[in-house]
Amino acid sequence: MVPVPVYPPDLDVTPAPTVKVLLIVSICAAALFVVLALTARRWLGRRSAGVAAGVCLGLAVLGGLGAFVADRVTKPGIERASEARDDERLALRTRAADALGAAYGVTLDPAELMYVYDDSPVRVTFPDGHDETCALGADDALTLSCPTPLPRDPATADG
Repeated sequence: MVPVPVYPPDLDVTPAPTVKVLLIVSICAAALFVVLALTARRWLGRRSAGVAAGVCLGLAVLGGLGAFVADRVTKPGIERASEARDDERLALRTRAADALGAAYGVTLDPAELMYVYDDSPVRVTFPDGHDETCALGADDALTLSCPTPLPRDPATADG
């Protein structure tokens, strides 16, 4: 009996809270700068309005740069975790394909077990060299059912 592989969950790839906050600050500052620029006739002669516009523009630029840097700092860690998860998934698929092949006396490509669900089609190579599409059962354990009789059947007592 070949157990159904339990794959690790997908990674949470949402941006870090720091990136979100900096982007919100940048967007709000840019919006305020646009409002100040559109109403420039009212405050054109005032010095405080110019300072406010400069501060808004500075906050928008610094917020955007900060979000970019924060994203670049967190990205390598996410990529390492993603690669580790992919390696674990490949190892699970390879073990399941080898165990299923040994149980039934056939050869399976681990890539065929990328998505395991009941009655999914898989390509199987028989010992005589011919390929065939079989149905992969994934209820309680992995099972194969092919149009051609399989070399071994683990469901029988003799195998």
